[in-house]
Amino acid sequence: MGSAASALGGGSSLGNMAVLASSFQGLGMASGMMSQFIPVILQYVQTQGGSATMGLLQGALMP
Repeated sequence: MGSAASALGGGSSLGNMAVLASSFQGLGMASGMMSQFIPVILQYVQTQGGSATMGLLQGALMP
């Protein structure tokens, strides 16, 4: 979880995706599952924090 949290910090979006993929692999999940995971998380964040918050997260995760 620490790696995933650090992915939201700074750095390039491409680097953030690599860190997130590594976190998925560390949990025994295929990195391909990110394509299913990211839209669900973005929808949740939009519902809870609004469009601006979702936009920030999307900018951090998506290249």
